[in-house]
Amino acid sequence: MAIFTYDVLRQTTALATSAVGTAGNVLVNFSGIKYVRTIIIHNTDTSARTISFYLVPNSNTTTPTDHNHRFWHGTINPDSTIMIEIPTPGIILKNTNDTIKGICDVANKVSCAIYGGTE
Repeated sequence: MAIFTYDVLRQTTALATSAVGTAGNVLVNFSGIKYVRTIIIHNTDTSARTISFYLVPNSNTTTPTDHNHRFWHGTINPDSTIMIEIPTPGIILKNTNDTIKGICDVANKVSCAIYGGTE
């Protein structure tokens, strides 16, 4: 049986803008299995911002209009924090290069951190 460890999977990172054409990598599974349980999002801007997160298998590219891989989309108010809690077992990244990507309507105004387990 594998050993499960709860950990920070991604330290706080700024989300890219959709203007770059593809969603930016937020978390890439380079080895093992990752279970994403919590995503914390914070908007530092004075305006509300729209955000999307995508689960992309094996690091395939995804554009902001590719809704096949999108698992969360929403708006965050100015100077606010949202916590997305994913039920057990979480979003599972089990293959090498499985990736969570994220975009925001304006770059470097919204940041996120990801918590979960590794095995």
